[in-house]
Amino acid sequence: MAEEEKIFSFRDWMAQNNRAYYSRAFPGKQGDFITSPMAHPAFGGAIARQLIEMDEKLGKPDPFSVYEFGAGTGQLSLNILKTIKEESSDLFPRLSYGISDFSEPASVIQNRFQEEFPEGLNHICFSPYFGSDEFENPEISSGCVLANEFLDALPVHLIVKRGGKYNEVFILEKGGKVEIAEFPPLSEVLNFIESHQIDLPDGVFAEINLEMDHWIQWLSSSLKKGFALIIDYGGIKDEIRGEHKPEGTLRGFKHHRMAEVFNLQIGEGDWTSDIDFSILARLAQKRGLGIAGLATQGDFLLGLGLAERLPTFRKKELTIPDLKEHLGMKFLFHPEGLGNAFHVLGLHKGVSAPKLAGFSVRRLEL
Repeated sequence: MAEEEKIFSFRDWMAQNNRAYYSRAFPGKQGDFITSPMAHPAFGGAIARQLIEMDEKLGKPDPFSVYEFGAGTGQLSLNILKTIKEESSDLFPRLSYGISDFSEPASVIQNRFQEEFPEGLNHICFSPYFGSDEFENPEISSGCVLANEFLDALPVHLIVKRGGKYNEVFILEKGGKVEIAEFPPLSEVLNFIESHQIDLPDGVFAEINLEMDHWIQWLSSSLKKGFALIIDYGGIKDEIRGEHKPEGTLRGFKHHRMAEVFNLQIGEGDWTSDIDFSILARLAQKRGLGIAGLATQGDFLLGLGLAERLPTFRKKELTIPDLKEHLGMKFLFHPEGLGNAFHVLGLHKGVSAPKLAGFSVRRLEL
């Protein structure tokens, strides 16, 4: 009996990889990638200080809720909580912190919390996440939603222009073998292309992130009053697509090296694509969210005073740990480190034209 041929959109194929990969994988030196929170705890400290300012602008509600997507190892949340506990005895008792991630890493994160805070944290909750069709829908009455390197990992549709018309990439699977095919785009993909006036040169590939809009819909319905901080790879307008990106921005990471996703087995590596922050901002505004600002990660961290917190020392007192501390912090905001690699988009709801410290150095035009 002939084996049945299966056809997947690239989006569905990537979703399979995400389920397999993120339910077991962890970032870090022994993994496939390192995130800003793992590069230095000062990143989480800076985010914590932005949250403290947000709490003040919201009138110090009780509770002040933080809901983090894509928590990974939990390093960001741990550093945020440590900093708030040390620097805001007023906010810490009112803080409610929710984590949304795949179930297995979430259980590991919970163990880390218990080790770091043996006195107990009654205001921490953990929610599994498997896809945009399964978003939890907690009501965040007042607070902030965090998404650090989350949207770039959402599954995307892959398109290419041929002879003036768009095709979508599909995956044909038969007998354990995978082939790539191109067909006319799904109607929702074509609608997205047209509504956002995406125009590619012939032969150029690009990603269409429909999940991004689904997540913004979740954010708009769940956040009653407060903010969102979205930190991710990407750019604005035509920075992430065009002749200078003929293969698009889709890429895989395995053992800290970039890899072609079509050469990786399902679950073998981290697949990611850049975020179009111009489109993301439009989607947010369409759903009733305001723009608090857009900045590079470097400028955002400088606005929160990270440069002033760099350790100072005399040359004769310099030690290897001192140097590592200095360079680790600087790597977060330096243009040749992570400073220009990531952008930060701030959103708000129910707050009138808020001015946040993270966007005080330089705001990018959308």
